[in-house]
Amino acid sequence: MNLRATQTSSLKTREDGFMSEKYVTRLEFEEHKKHMDSRFDNIDKTTNEIKESIKELRREVKEDINQSRNEHKEDINQNRNGLKEDINQSRNELKEDINKFRNELKEDIKQTRNELTEKINQSRNELKEEINKFRNELKEDINQSRNELKKDIIAIVDEKIDSRISKMQHSQTKWFITIIIGILGLAGRILGIY
Repeated sequence: MNLRATQTSSLKTREDGFMSEKYVTRLEFEEHKKHMDSRFDNIDKTTNEIKESIKELRREVKEDINQSRNEHKEDINQNRNGLKEDINQSRNELKEDINKFRNELKEDIKQTRNELTEKINQSRNELKEEINKFRNELKEDINQSRNELKKDIIAIVDEKIDSRISKMQHSQTKWFITIIIGILGLAGRILGIY
């Protein structure tokens, strides 16, 4: 601080006949000192007020930041909880939909299996009936063929027997004639006919 400048400025403002520019009286000095002290006190007071205002402002800003942080935390927690609830609800709905779809699929599979079983049983029964019908027809054909074959075999055997009998009769007749001729020839020789 420039004391000389303040002294001259105060002296120049107060010009009464007893004062000089070179010397300052005690009264003037104390008055000037009081004036400067009050100015410095005002500056200190203003500085303290500014410091207090800054502290208060800093405290308020911290409180606002903490409050907004807490509010944001609460909002985030609320949103997180809401999101968790939505996810859980969606998961439960999805599980229910999957279980419903699984049950419907099981029912469809059971129904399809039952229908297939019925169709297979029906086809099996029809096939059995056709096989039985074919077997019966085949048996009838075999029996008819057997009977015809029996008749044919009997006819063939009868023909062969007849042909053999006729051959035997023919050969017996030949032998009979030959034997008779032989006996007659032998008797004629013995008797001297020849």
